[in-house]
Amino acid sequence: MRRLLFAATVLAALAASAEAGGVTPRSHVVVQGPEVRLSDLFDGPLPRGDRVLGPAPAPGRVYTVEPAQLAAIARANGITLASPVATVVERPGRPLARESVERALREALLAAGAIETMEAPLILQGYTAPVVPLSVGAPRIVVEDLGWDASQARFNASVAAIVGAEPPIRVRIAGRVEDTVAVPVPVRRLAEGETIRPGDLRLVRMPAARVPADAELDPQRLAGRMLRETIPAGAPISAGQVGAAAMVSRGQPVAMLVELPGLSITAQGRALEDGERGARVQVMNSASRAVVEGVVIGPGRVRVSADSTPLRQAQHTAGQSDRLPQPQNRPEGRR
Repeated sequence: MRRLLFAATVLAALAASAEAGGVTPRSHVVVQGPEVRLSDLFDGPLPRGDRVLGPAPAPGRVYTVEPAQLAAIARANGITLASPVATVVERPGRPLARESVERALREALLAAGAIETMEAPLILQGYTAPVVPLSVGAPRIVVEDLGWDASQARFNASVAAIVGAEPPIRVRIAGRVEDTVAVPVPVRRLAEGETIRPGDLRLVRMPAARVPADAELDPQRLAGRMLRETIPAGAPISAGQVGAAAMVSRGQPVAMLVELPGLSITAQGRALEDGERGARVQVMNSASRAVVEGVVIGPGRVRVSADSTPLRQAQHTAGQSDRLPQPQNRPEGRR
């Protein structure tokens, strides 16, 4: 009989302990929400397990609930602890993408008239990314208390990341707007000797520190000029990298001027390369298709020496002469 009474007493005590919600504290717990509940700290069934005990750590942070505090929480909720251990509470988080913060800052600066374009480069000083909960989507980013010093192009602001109904996560950010310059750059690689045409260039804004002091900033001043060296796509073009404007262009008709004592004759030809004034270029005689070399003397005009030897024959056809046309003009001064 005594054994039965003892067994019944033990079972009753175990049942009471289970009813109280368990007695083993967790050593480590990960919470996803902004609050810590009773069931987060203790194992086992708890009648009031959903009771909120307090705020969770900030996203990406941890704190420790010491044994004495756990014991006080247990007593307040009718729980008897089996062993006093500390509990580490962790809340996962992720840093907010810097690009998202910079975009929000640009929008605020643009609205304030501090910048003219969303492409303005920002230099952030001592930037620390706001950490937001890991389990949520993209938070709403709000720029508050924006300060702007136009004389130094500097700004400071409070950036708040808002996630649902949670308190905003705020960081203070300071920086400056980097000075930029609109620069014409090639859309493709331009080879030495090429003539720059309007379709070869586009305007981009670049940090002023990356633009050479002698870079050409007016695309109209570059159009039609010949390159003295190869320029990669996207690179500024310095004044020393271009020559004068081309006076003959590859593929275009040119007047081939041959001068003899007392005679000046002109033949029609086609330029085989670009050339500025004074440049030696190859031209093809339209009648004989002979290729000779001449000197550019003006727009669409090339002087060819009377004793020039054809460099090659372009698509020679039987019956065609490989010499320059014989002089047909009358001597100068006679009409």
